[in-house]
Amino acid sequence: MVLVAISPAVPAATDSARAPGQNLTVDQPYTVSGTETWENVFVKTDGTLSVPSGTTLNVKSVFLQGGSLLVRGGTISVSQTILGLDAVVSGDCKQFNVSANGMITVSAPAGGTSIDLSRGGEAIVSVNASESVVVTGNGKIVCTGGNGYGRTTAWTTTALGGHVSAGGQGLISLGGPATPYVEISGGAQLVTTGRNGGRAADGRDGSGADGGVGGGYSNGGMVSEFVGSGGDGRVEVNGLNALVSDAVINCIGGRGGDAGNGGSGSTTGSGSSNYPNMYFCGGGGGGGYGGGNGGSDWQSSGKGGSVSGNVGAGGTASFSL
Repeated sequence: MVLVAISPAVPAATDSARAPGQNLTVDQPYTVSGTETWENVFVKTDGTLSVPSGTTLNVKSVFLQGGSLLVRGGTISVSQTILGLDAVVSGDCKQFNVSANGMITVSAPAGGTSIDLSRGGEAIVSVNASESVVVTGNGKIVCTGGNGYGRTTAWTTTALGGHVSAGGQGLISLGGPATPYVEISGGAQLVTTGRNGGRAADGRDGSGADGGVGGGYSNGGMVSEFVGSGGDGRVEVNGLNALVSDAVINCIGGRGGDAGNGGSGSTTGSGSSNYPNMYFCGGGGGGGYGGGNGGSDWQSSGKGGSVSGNVGAGGTASFSL
């Protein structure tokens, strides 16, 4: 998980008067008016952030630091724009309420081109409350992760693990072991979608008498853990007293990344039996998840890497209460 919060926090101001990229700190009751756009929002212990009907709050992430979040009829749209980073509504609060057709949507971006950011961003709503968590009155929470990044060449020639090129998860986690009351009712909808893993590289075609370079996530190295796997779609409800009634809960896991295709072989020469006019052959590079280099008349083919764990596996879809 990769989270970023950079700009200093400032008091509220109208969108037209506010410089872009500023954070909002809520340390007292604050009600969104019309459409407001902020970088990140921090809800402090004495703060209550209210998003009433007819209003919209656009933000990259919301961090709950002891206050309350009340989305009664309005919309919070959480969208991270930097590739590979997460979009979240998370933390500890007093009350968390989404009701009266209120909605929270969280969308994470695809993975970035660097290996550290190649996993698709995670879209997360994860809140623990000291008083209550309630989603009712046709309230809706939607979390959609980002696709993993698929390269056209292998990442490395050595061992590769972790979540490289994996799809980002969608997670809704409401309440915790000490949350007094959690309610999901009255036509509430909780929707999570994990996204697809990035595709492994294809092996390159042979070139004349030379073998092609191998593909996969690693060219000949061992590939393990969750490389290229699909993101999970998960919903978790937890509290001392929890009610789930008249609600739609939809969890979708992402596809695992496809294995790379093998490259085609090649030949060169006129076919005469006398040098230099004989045929010479170059094999195509191997595909799969850890493809080796193609061989040639004077060079052995490269050994493909082994694969273990959940490489290229689909993401899980789960609901727990």
